[in-house]
Amino acid sequence: MKKSISVCLTAFTLLIIGCADKPNPIGDSLNEKGVTFLETTVIAYSDTTYKTPIVNGFSASNLVGKLPTGEEFITLLDFYPTSIADSLKGAKIDTAEIRLTVNYRMLPASPPITLTVFEVLRAFAEGTFSSDTLQSSDIGSVSFGTFSDSMNYSQRVVARIDTNVARRWADDYLDTSKPDFHGFAVKMLANSGVIGFTPFNVFSSVVPSLVIKYTKNGKLDSLSFSSGQDTYVGTYAAAPTLSDLEVRGGVGVRSKLKFDVKFLTGKPMVARSILSMTVDTTLSVYSGYTQDSLVAVLALPGSNIDTSNSTFFSYGVKKLNTGSSPVYEFQVTEIAQRWINSLSANEGVTIRWLAENSSSERIVFYSTAAPDSLKPKLKILYSERNQ
Repeated sequence: MKKSISVCLTAFTLLIIGCADKPNPIGDSLNEKGVTFLETTVIAYSDTTYKTPIVNGFSASNLVGKLPTGEEFITLLDFYPTSIADSLKGAKIDTAEIRLTVNYRMLPASPPITLTVFEVLRAFAEGTFSSDTLQSSDIGSVSFGTFSDSMNYSQRVVARIDTNVARRWADDYLDTSKPDFHGFAVKMLANSGVIGFTPFNVFSSVVPSLVIKYTKNGKLDSLSFSSGQDTYVGTYAAAPTLSDLEVRGGVGVRSKLKFDVKFLTGKPMVARSILSMTVDTTLSVYSGYTQDSLVAVLALPGSNIDTSNSTFFSYGVKKLNTGSSPVYEFQVTEIAQRWINSLSANEGVTIRWLAENSSSERIVFYSTAAPDSLKPKLKILYSERNQ
């Protein structure tokens, strides 16, 4: 593991040497009571990027697409055939359509963008189905419908599907002796970026719908089904190539940072602690359709590298006016306090996207291998009682 440690102390004394900053006039009124505030900046000595399974059910967007870096996103839809499906008994299905509403775009190709509908061959549950559980055999190989459109934001797009498939879907509900129908899979077959669609758990006017037009007893009629469960899975054609320090949405790529603060053990109070990380813009990819916030979570010991305590976390956003090298800052005062007072083992912090299960963004930071000015830093302002 790459390691480098740099510590800068700022104190109300001229005896401190090295890379000390000019003392800040913080806490002067407390000096009469024997309390001094000092500030130290610690450079991260360890960084690790890793991939972990994530569940994307109940997200704000169902993603479909392929990216040049190897990620593929597949949306799974399971429409519930409510009691009105009884009207399809003995009916001839004339047409069937799946309708979706676009709410996310990342690196889209020139229109028209084509998405293909297949059958899901096994049952899934949106609350437990993780990205690493999808097998190639879980998706049928026969296409029975396509979306082909510009896929503009808020656009309602339509795929006409095979009426025989719609009949199988209805019969799964109407006749228990018929084979189970587990749902629809929507895939992008070419590297055309990523498109996201609103899920079932939003406003009814934009949720996925299955619209069936049928003829029964010589009369034409139609039904619309707009409830069900949905999710998307993020997979790789091959093992991903990860940068030293990065996070990616949709596929569970996270990072962990460690700082050595043992020299502060036992100090009485952390007044403020700021984690700062500098973005490598040449490798990062944003869509502009999602929050660019990150989360820093207290990491815990354990064999699983992703073990963490979500009770202690901090949001991080880009600092204003940082120019061509944006800086993210996290207020991690409580986390640093726990390390310094030995309330939690210092296993570092886990960094991930806030909208991790609703976006395909990738952000790369300068790691501990970068020049000191670009490495992740932890600035701590703490109090120390004078002897």
